[in-house]
Formats: sequence, C-alpha cells, structure tokens
Amino acid sequence: MDNKTIQVKLAEYKGIEVRKREVTVTEQEILSEMERARTYASTTEDKSDGSAVMGDQAVIDFVGYIDDTPFEGGDGQDFPLTLGSNTFIPGFEEQLDGAKVGDQVDVRVSFPENYHAKEYAGREAVFKVTVKSLRATLVPELSDEVVARISPCRTVEEFRGYVEKQIRDYKADQILQEKENEALT
Repeated sequence: MDNKTIQVKLAEYKGIEVRKREVTVTEQEILSEMERARTYASTTEDKSDGSAVMGDQAVIDFVGYIDDTPFEGGDGQDFPLTLGSNTFIPGFEEQLDGAKVGDQVDVRVSFPENYHAKEYAGREAVFKVTVKSLRATLVPELSDEVVARISPCRTVEEFRGYVEKQIRDYKADQILQEKENEALT
C-alpha cells in the first residue's frame, strides 16, 4: 500500500465574525411544553352512554359518496378518529360532535380545492357514518404525582425547572449549529 501525502491549503479562517446569539426561553414556551407533557399521563374511558365531544375518539365505519356513487378510497371500517385532530376533510369531524354510539350520521363536506386527489378537489361529498364506539380522553391536572409518572422529577416546581433546562439546552444546541454553519459559509 502506497502512502501518499496530500497537501491541503487552508483558506483565511482568522478574523471570521459570527454574530453572538442569546438563548431565551419564554414563560409561554415552558407552559406549553408542560401542558403537552401532561397529556402523556392521559387515560381513556368508554363513553357508550354519552355523546361525542371534540377530543373524544370515535370508532366509525364510513362510506363516501360523490353524486350518489361511492368513490374509491372513501370508505373505512373500525376507523379510530379523534374528533378535532383534523385527520379528515375540514368540517367532517365537527359534524360528529354530539353523536352517540349507534348513530348513523350523514356528513356533508366539500373537498378542498387543493386536495391531493385532483379528481375530488372542490367536489361535494356525503359520508354515511356509523358511530360504533366512543372513548373520552381524560387528561389529569399537573400534580406532583403526575410529574413523577412522566418525568425524572418529583414535584411540579422541579418539573418546571427541568422543562426550562430542556428547552434552553435544545435552543443552545440549535444556536451552536447555526454558528458553525455561519462560520463555514
């Protein structure tokens, strides 16, 4: 094996200026992250005697019709749909608000003009939906007990500091990466 020497000439690297950036963490960022973390401790419960509300999970069967004809890809069985998740066409999920297990609901929607399946874009459709089951999501208040289940912390106050540090560390890493990219450029 032949050892060859490669010479590299460095460009001017002294005196490169990179602007200084400060890491700031807002109260809103901390509260938003704490709220999001609280959902990790959520549970669900059967809601067979109640009405659907936004945030509930409805298991549905559905068939979509355009001009009274079922269309390809417009049907599903035992589909778990969280109301308010914006999983379906705009306006679909809101029409299931108030439905009960066993209800059959005609959901009338219009496909968005920019819908990915061009043959459906801008067209009106009716989905015949059967609500098979409902489950409510229960999100607990953020307490010391909940914090202990979802984090390495023991108290809400300790968790707040932990969340702030996590956000600060993440932002510091981003700033470092940006500075390195700027210097290389």
